[in-house]
Amino acid sequence: MPTGIIINSLSIILGGIAGGLFGDYLRDDFKENLNLHIRTSLYGYGN
Repeated sequence: MPTGIIINSLSIILGGIAGGLFGDYLRDDFKENLNLHIRTSLYGYGN
């Protein structure tokens, strides 16, 4: 059984639901810093 695919799909779906429900409650500076940290971690992951 492809458990990795199921876990990945569920995490994307649950993250989208959580972001839709709680995204308005996050501070703007937290949202900007979150994007910065995601970008830098992706750059590090690509190398």
